[in-house]
Amino acid sequence: MNNGKVRIYELSKELGLENKDILAICERLEISAKSHSSSITSDDAVKIQNEVKQTSGKLLNKPTKPSPPRRPQRPAAPTPRPAKKQQILEIRRHQAKPPVQEVRSTEKQTKPSLRKARSDVSNSAPGILRLIKPQKGFSAENQLESVTGPKVTAGVTGFKPIRKQLQLQTTHYLEKLDLDENIDLDMVLVKGGTFLMGSPEDELESHVDEKPLHRVMLEAFFIGRYPVTQMQWQIVAKMPPVNRRLTSDNKVSEGDYPVKQVCWHDAVEFCDRLTVHTGRQYRLPTESEWEFACRAGKTTPFYFGQTLSKEIATYDSNPASIGGYEGSLPITTRVTRTKIANGFGLSDMHGNIFEWCEDCWHDTYEYAPTDGSAWVDGNNSDRVVRGGAYYSPKKDCRSAFRYHASPDVEYDGVGLRVACNPPKSLSVNR
Repeated sequence: MNNGKVRIYELSKELGLENKDILAICERLEISAKSHSSSITSDDAVKIQNEVKQTSGKLLNKPTKPSPPRRPQRPAAPTPRPAKKQQILEIRRHQAKPPVQEVRSTEKQTKPSLRKARSDVSNSAPGILRLIKPQKGFSAENQLESVTGPKVTAGVTGFKPIRKQLQLQTTHYLEKLDLDENIDLDMVLVKGGTFLMGSPEDELESHVDEKPLHRVMLEAFFIGRYPVTQMQWQIVAKMPPVNRRLTSDNKVSEGDYPVKQVCWHDAVEFCDRLTVHTGRQYRLPTESEWEFACRAGKTTPFYFGQTLSKEIATYDSNPASIGGYEGSLPITTRVTRTKIANGFGLSDMHGNIFEWCEDCWHDTYEYAPTDGSAWVDGNNSDRVVRGGAYYSPKKDCRSAFRYHASPDVEYDGVGLRVACNPPKSLSVNR
């Protein structure tokens, strides 16, 4: 509800009814409403509520899926995260890996400038670390080489995003999930550093939950080049369970589309199964890791500059749509549809699919950790989602934008991107 206006989908969620039922009542009461994103007055909303009470909801059905997460709600009672099995703890405590041999490329590397304003730390795109023989664990037999990455499209600061071809270098390894199907996770190394997390006071359309702007120092970590795809989800869902059962229901259209309708607990289970399967500690990224990876050294609202365009991101680009849908509905796109990436070589950090983080929700960054760790204490059980989705307006796809959502609900448009700590034997300079 904003300025005395109520959207149909908000009223539907509040009354536990489908959008089409609310629209039918509007037609019966001669209230003007064309779609579930239309706005009505508070008085009309009261009329609809009274009508629902009179009819007792006998002819109406409840929705089968919850609405997408929108603006943050008030804190709810905390729900403890399920404990991981002893097998995962043993991997974390006793995993020992031989030193990794790194071979540097002799060819000249072209790196974009990733200098941050208001920061004394310069972050540059690292070189590629490729497993020639993907096996379980990092070992001396898995020789590593530095190679030039694919051409990607990067943006430059300005009001309009500018397409600029850069030959980037990224450090990554391929985690094989299915040798027969040749399905793997592409994990990119993000070197540690310091950055300013949140939005400055002068950033347009920023929110109080993105403040105060604060400095965070992070260690190096690996993160998925793309969001987890539906094919990757299907493979991991067939692995032995660790804490809970995973299904592939409503998660299949084509293999390289991002998986969605994933609740936070299932996202954690996905990481736990990868941990057992590979012997490496997979997890969800912390909120500060996610924003650091998304910004890739930039301080602008988007990595690509002051704004986005539909050529470089998947979001609701219709100017008539403000947090809802008008006209044709946007849809998710394949994660490999384009070679557009930021300075760290990561794709789809703006739009396409919301991504779960490890952190619990907090209304502001007051007292937030400054070491890159997950902020999991507090009185709110909701978890953080980042990045915006295919149905989000441009302002909700900013690097600093935050939502929160119930960890038990499978929201449409919410998926995940996995993270992993580098082995101690791998020397990573900031």
